[in-house]
Amino acid sequence: MRFLATSDLHYPWEMTRMTFLRENGYSEQLYTSDFAICREDADFDAFLGVGDYFWDVTKLGGSHMQRLISFPVILGNVFRFIRTLPVSKPKLFVAGNHDWWIEQKVVQHVEDIDGTASGVIISIEILRRHHPEAPAELWKDMTKACARELGVKAQRDGSLFLDIPNVFFLNGSAAVVGDVAVIGASDPTHITAAFESLKSMARLPRTVIAAVHAPGNVTAGLRAVDSLSPAPVGLMVYGHYHSSTPSRVGRVRSVMLEHNGFKFVPLDV
Repeated sequence: MRFLATSDLHYPWEMTRMTFLRENGYSEQLYTSDFAICREDADFDAFLGVGDYFWDVTKLGGSHMQRLISFPVILGNVFRFIRTLPVSKPKLFVAGNHDWWIEQKVVQHVEDIDGTASGVIISIEILRRHHPEAPAELWKDMTKACARELGVKAQRDGSLFLDIPNVFFLNGSAAVVGDVAVIGASDPTHITAAFESLKSMARLPRTVIAAVHAPGNVTAGLRAVDSLSPAPVGLMVYGHYHSSTPSRVGRVRSVMLEHNGFKFVPLDV
């Protein structure tokens, strides 16, 4: 099975010119800019995005309130990208340090009884509960603005439903694609708990991919995954920026997506 992996897309592209990328040695030419899956990349069974799908405005010098104000545009950008991917193929998105909408469960995948993702639901009410400090007028038109960006109508309860199947959002959780399980987390310490959820399956998947978007010690993360038993972990896929780049710890091989300029990397598992 082939997964097409990438991380740190940081949409929209124009905003990357305002960031620290070049100061840290990452050139614009290497950065994924147009989200176009090239012909040579087209042969894949599932898509794996390992965190950071948009620029968090607080990282660009904006305020916390500006992040909330820009939320409808953030959603629109993320789902415009998702809609460029083949509908019939599973798409797995791991939370990154900018992806607070995944971490707070504002955006969640909706699963059918068989565990297949059948769509996406967005709860403005959950977002509001997480930000009680925001003024009431901010929420007055939030649902309408999100619905307009996404091209959908609001449900009776104020939530938004997008009929986009095969989309999974992972943060300390797992999804199974064929005979491969993908554990996704924004922190390596969440991997163990996510693996516990797999143990309830009658048969463990043939291979486990641990996908983590996190700063910090790569080796420590690899050791944590290698200690899982009896997990048949094959790959540890890292998003974010790292200076230490071990290739293997125990049974686990690491894939550092930054080594390919964060462009699409095929993973054969």
